[in-house]
Amino acid sequence: MKKTIAILADSVLPNFLSLAPAVAALKQSEPDSSIVLVAEEGMREAAALLKGVDGFYSSLHEVSTDELYVLAENEIQHTGLECPNWKSYLQGPAQAAGNAFHRIDILRKVAQVDTVEVAYELNTPTAREGEVPQSLLEGTDLKVAICVSSLDQEEVEAAFLALSKLTVPNTIYLVGTVKDKRIANTLLESWASRLNLIDLCGQQSLAGMAATHRLCDITIAGPGTGALLSSGYGTFTLCLDKNPARGPLQYPYGHGHLVLQKQNSHYLAAASDLLADILTYALAANSGSVPSLDQWQAFADSKMDTYLGRIRLFAAQRIETLLPENVSFTDLHLRPLLYLGAESFDAMQTIGRLLWEHSLHARTISTNDLDVLHQDTLAILCELLKPLEQLGEVANFGRTYSKHVSASLIKGDLARAKQESDRLQEVEDLLHTIGATYPALAPLATFHTKKQLYIPDLAPADLAEAM
Repeated sequence: MKKTIAILADSVLPNFLSLAPAVAALKQSEPDSSIVLVAEEGMREAAALLKGVDGFYSSLHEVSTDELYVLAENEIQHTGLECPNWKSYLQGPAQAAGNAFHRIDILRKVAQVDTVEVAYELNTPTAREGEVPQSLLEGTDLKVAICVSSLDQEEVEAAFLALSKLTVPNTIYLVGTVKDKRIANTLLESWASRLNLIDLCGQQSLAGMAATHRLCDITIAGPGTGALLSSGYGTFTLCLDKNPARGPLQYPYGHGHLVLQKQNSHYLAAASDLLADILTYALAANSGSVPSLDQWQAFADSKMDTYLGRIRLFAAQRIETLLPENVSFTDLHLRPLLYLGAESFDAMQTIGRLLWEHSLHARTISTNDLDVLHQDTLAILCELLKPLEQLGEVANFGRTYSKHVSASLIKGDLARAKQESDRLQEVEDLLHTIGATYPALAPLATFHTKKQLYIPDLAPADLAEAM
C-alpha cells in the first residue's frame, strides 16, 4: 500500500510557495509515496504550482497519514501537533537573532531533506483565458514585471525612472491585487505618456500572476510572493529591500538574482540610478544571457565610487557545504557585490545561522578540525582582546563628542560646538595611534577613515550625526 506523507503548511502565500523544494526533495527521496499538503482552502491554487504534490486538503481530519511534517510555524500551538526541531528553532535562534537562511532552506532542513539536491522550480501555471495579455505571448520588446504588491509607490517610481532610461523598447506589466489598483492608477496618470505600461493589478488569479512572471524577461519586486514566483520560473529578478534588518527569508531564490538593500536616506535615488545601470549592463554584457557572478562583481567594482555607502548590492549564490562522510548540501547565500562593511543585523544573522545548525541537527561545520585547546588559551585571548577593548572605549568617546557637536549646532552654540569638535579630532588621532600600534587593528582604523570619506555632503548637524 502506498505510504502517505502529509505536510501541514503555513497558509501565508510566500511561506507556502517556499515549500516547493522541500516537497520536491521528499518526493525524490520517497518516490513511491503520496505527498499531500494540508492548509487553508485559499492555498489550493498555490498547491497546483508546487511540483510533486499528489493531493491537497483543508483539514488533517480529511486525510489518513503515515508520516506528518508540521512546517507551519503559526499552527504549532493551535493543533496540538509539534515538530520538535522546528519548535526548538522558533524558541531559540529565530527569537534571539533573526535568521540568515532563506525560508526555503529552513523548511528543507526541518523536513530533513536538505542533502537531497533539487532546484527551486514551480509548475507551469494554467491561467484562465484572457488573463495573460497577448503582448506577453508575442513581440520582441523587453518584458518587465513590476510587483506593486511588494513595493511602495516611491520604489515603483524609482523602477519606472530606471526603465525610462533604457534605449531598447520595453513593456512594463504592473502585477498586484485589487488593493494595489489605487497605486497603479496613480502611477498610470503620471507615467503613461512616458512608458508602455499595462496594468494587471486585480485582474489576475494566482496562476495568471505566475504566468506573467514566467513570461517576462525581468521582474522587479520586493521580498515576498512576487520575488518567489519570478525566481521559481528562472526569470531574472531584481529585489528592492528598504528594510534589510528583517532578514532575507523571502528574497528571490536561486543563483544569480540581485538584491538592492537600503544603506541610507539616499536609497531611492541611488536605487533608481543603479537599477538603470544594472538593466543596461544585463542587456549588453553577455550577448542576451544574464551575466555571470564574476561579471556582476566586475560591474559592481566599477560602480564603487558612485554608490558605496548609499546602497548595498548582493547576488544570490548557491554555496555547497561539505559535511563528514561525503555528505553535502547547498544553501542560498548573499554574495556582497557593492558592500560597505557588515552592520549589526548582518552579524546577528550569522550568529543565527550557527545557532540554527546546532539547534536543528547538532551539526558542526568547519574546514579543519580544531586542535585540543591549550590550558593558557583563555589568558592569551584576553591579552589579545585588550587593544580591541581600548579601541571600543575610544570609539564610545567619539560617539559622545559627535552627539555633543550635533546638540550644540542645533542650539546655535558655535563656540561649544567648536570645543567639542576639537575633542572629536583628538579621538580621531587616538584611533589612528591605536591602529598604528597594533597591526591587527590597522584594518579597522583604515576602514573607519574610508567610511568617513563616503559620508555625503550634509548640513553640519547632520554631518555630526553621521559621524
